[in-house]
Amino acid sequence: MRPADLERLRASPSASARFLWRLIQLSQAETGETYPTLYDPLAIALVFRPDLIETSSGEVRVSLDPATRGQTKFTPAPGGSTSVGMKVNVESFLDLFLQRVTSSPGTR
Repeated sequence: MRPADLERLRASPSASARFLWRLIQLSQAETGETYPTLYDPLAIALVFRPDLIETSSGEVRVSLDPATRGQTKFTPAPGGSTSVGMKVNVESFLDLFLQRVTSSPGTR
């Protein structure tokens, strides 16, 4: 999130925004990170706005080697069985997210 985004949340009269602002404050106190990363809201937004990310097709392999067990490796391959997000349109996502969270329930 950007500084202006945090201010928008803080100043919003929306109950959703107030709740999220409180969660962010708790996270900041716990982690020391000023700006949260919004993985779950991005995943939900992609259901109806897949244009928010650029993807690449390829294959994902999971290591079974004891030293790297569980690590994944992505290899780009046209027509691959997996589509991996490579780049996020951060500005468009944050604008959409904040519009939804800070608006009144009847206007979403």
